[in-house]
Amino acid sequence: MSGAGGSGKTRLAIEVGQQLVSEFADGVWWVDFSALAEGALVAQQIAKALGVQEQPNVALVETLRAHLKAKTLLLILDNCEHLIDACAPLVQALSSNSLISILATSREALNIAGEQIYQVPTLAVPTTDSRRQTTIRRLLSVVRRPLSNLCSPTPPSVCLSNARGRSSPRFI
Repeated sequence: MSGAGGSGKTRLAIEVGQQLVSEFADGVWWVDFSALAEGALVAQQIAKALGVQEQPNVALVETLRAHLKAKTLLLILDNCEHLIDACAPLVQALSSNSLISILATSREALNIAGEQIYQVPTLAVPTTDSRRQTTIRRLLSVVRRPLSNLCSPTPPSVCLSNARGRSSPRFI
């Protein structure tokens, strides 16, 4: 999902995550890159959110791929714009798992193979039902596709409950 700063990308991503949480057996996971200054830390930020530990003598991207191999989840990567050079190859590598969906928010496209871009209008997404619901339905149809789906201010502590209905929600 791409669009100008303040256009509502984060808010839409949160809404999509909340509406799709029951469709992903392993949940919806939120990773906020807004405070991250170094691209070298992108994989570590994702690993931290997923609870994945680095393994000795194994590249972190490979550890992440192995962890996600049998998972069915939605990974929301928020505020990728200042880390495009690091996010793009990592998303490409992680998207080789066809069971996960990735919703990336950014002011610009990641420009990777298979990327599907939803352009958020420059004007804020209205809170009136008709246009807001139309926008959300379009995003839902993109994210529900089985391949890697790529689509950028509410705080990252938004609660996205695990799809298995666990009593304790995931705060990411």
